[in-house]
Amino acid sequence: MDPQATWTELLEALIEDDWPAAAEAAEALAEWLDRGGFAPRITTALPPEHPLHRAFARVLCEQVLRAPGDADAAG
Repeated sequence: MDPQATWTELLEALIEDDWPAAAEAAEALAEWLDRGGFAPRITTALPPEHPLHRAFARVLCEQVLRAPGDADAAG
């Protein structure tokens, strides 16, 4: 798994308001992180190993997975 590519897919899906794709990417990334995989780099303002990358990725994944499954219900 490439967590950086999955992070990009997640962000693109959110921009496109494609909640099923966002949920799929969020689930894959969350499982990867839960298994101890390295986090995607969220910002270049922090060193790659900074724990905020993992924390921010986890929070976004959790929020996407908690969102209503129907995009019409969310908006």
